[in-house]
Amino acid sequence: MKQLFVFICIIISFESFAQFNLRKIPIKPVLDVGFSTYMNPPKDMQVNLLGSRTINISMMYEVYITDHFTFNTGLGVSVERYSFDQPITLREGIDSRNNQFVGIFPLIYQDFRKSLLIPTYIDLPLELRVVTATGRDTFRFIAGFKVGVLAAAHTKIKYGTGDNVRTEKLKDDFFINRFRYGVYGRVGYKNVHLFTYYSLSTLFQKDKLIPNQEILPLTFGLSFIMF
Repeated sequence: MKQLFVFICIIISFESFAQFNLRKIPIKPVLDVGFSTYMNPPKDMQVNLLGSRTINISMMYEVYITDHFTFNTGLGVSVERYSFDQPITLREGIDSRNNQFVGIFPLIYQDFRKSLLIPTYIDLPLELRVVTATGRDTFRFIAGFKVGVLAAAHTKIKYGTGDNVRTEKLKDDFFINRFRYGVYGRVGYKNVHLFTYYSLSTLFQKDKLIPNQEILPLTFGLSFIMF
């Protein structure tokens, strides 16, 4: 509920800024709110989609090539939250050959509530837009590519009942790829758009996740383009 309240406040703030003719400002905000999942996960790393959410905030610089075609770039922050469907978490370890890895570890807490992996990225998006008209009253069709760097990551475990609910957090990189890249698209009318992002890079570094599978992140949801 707290996150939803923050999202609503951000959207209302962006709408307020839009009243001051943001078309005259070259750097403008974009907010994505949606769900996080990934392709090809190990059996025990399936996600609970309703608990797996993403939020991206970008400041985009818009360059008109023609009245109906623009190039945009900028800087963004992306927080992705993967809620595991099973009572497991991720921990780093060392195998018999002294190689480091990140593995899936079962949780034995009573009254288990949820377990999350939450990476945060700094992104550089590059996109092309087709617009039907200048201004806010327009259809937009957007194709983009973005690269990102991992800024932070942590796991979060919540368990207990009533007044005895406890939360454990562990900050680490969990051998998540330092750099990521992928493609995205948006389509919509006025301020509201549908978006999806598909990573072309794996979530974890090569041969570091046990069992060894190449997990490819996927996010989708709504975009709010405030100009």
